[in-house]
Amino acid sequence: MTSHTEDYESLLTTAIEGARMAGHHALDMMDTTQASIKNNSEMVTEADRQCQTLILERIQLDYPDHGFIGEEGDHGRLFKRPPADPDGIWWVIDPIDGTNNYAHGLPQFSVSIGAMQHGRPIMGAIYDPCTDHMYTATAQGTPQDNGAPMTVSHESLNLYSSVGIDCHFGDTIPPWVHNVMTCTRFRNLGTTALHLAYVANGGFAGMALFTPKLWDLVAGCLIAEKAGAVISDYQGTPLWPLDPSTYEGTAIPSIICNPVAHRELLAMIHGT
Repeated sequence: MTSHTEDYESLLTTAIEGARMAGHHALDMMDTTQASIKNNSEMVTEADRQCQTLILERIQLDYPDHGFIGEEGDHGRLFKRPPADPDGIWWVIDPIDGTNNYAHGLPQFSVSIGAMQHGRPIMGAIYDPCTDHMYTATAQGTPQDNGAPMTVSHESLNLYSSVGIDCHFGDTIPPWVHNVMTCTRFRNLGTTALHLAYVANGGFAGMALFTPKLWDLVAGCLIAEKAGAVISDYQGTPLWPLDPSTYEGTAIPSIICNPVAHRELLAMIHGT
């Protein structure tokens, strides 16, 4: 069982190395990779699969008995392998977060690698290979951007604050989304992981997500939470604990904001 600071740091070292390897490989393939559609809804590229393999191989060198959940499995499904120990660690991996951007040659994507134990994130690393920024945190450490400490902003929802809004609304767009769009400088960069990193470093006041998957959230939520963000579902209920062993790819609607913006966004969602 991982319980000491040095253990978390060892996990983080492995994640950083895997994220850099995958990010550099993605950049190398950006102009030549082939894209296709999976599940009639999402793009996937050759690079996504290759980057996930690189990450898995790197992690398994250090932690062969750990479990894995990755976005890219067979036939459009997630990849899943339980840990040898029922109380063991799960690695949760998005090899290219922002595949649609990546497939269209837009330099706005990231590699997200998180780890969970007992249903909660314990480590996260998000790498932006286009800017060479590495955003990291452990359950017992300070969130960092290339080694510099990060903290959320104290901005309210106003005409000058940036708020991320997921582009996947479902069948209808809730009325409160229009309110967010008209009262803030709303943003969608096409990569959830970087949105969450920008909440952590104060660039975004918050983020509203409609259909994120576990691999979109684990690393970024830990980084944002350690930087002072409040993380919940749309009712204000905490997201964790969540059992990776039973997770099969369902959406996890979430809001991740600094404390001021979180209160305001919840009130806006519920019309209070």
